[in-house]
Amino acid sequence: YTQVIQSYPKSSWVAEAYFKRGRALEALGQVDEARASYEQLIKSYPNSDPAGLAGQRMKQLGRAAAPARP
Repeated sequence: YTQVIQSYPKSSWVAEAYFKRGRALEALGQVDEARASYEQLIKSYPNSDPAGLAGQRMKQLGRAAAPARP
């Protein structure tokens, strides 16, 4: 997922890659890194479907993401 994010920064798949990277990091027990991936997703793509899912994951991890500004 990191390779997609770095190699294709303008791709429509980047938001999904951030989310899936976060899920993978969670599965590996790297919760802080997962949160960082979710936070970057929410910051960079606030109106995307994956950002909404990332916000839900952040709540489940015990720390709500800052609301996106319009």
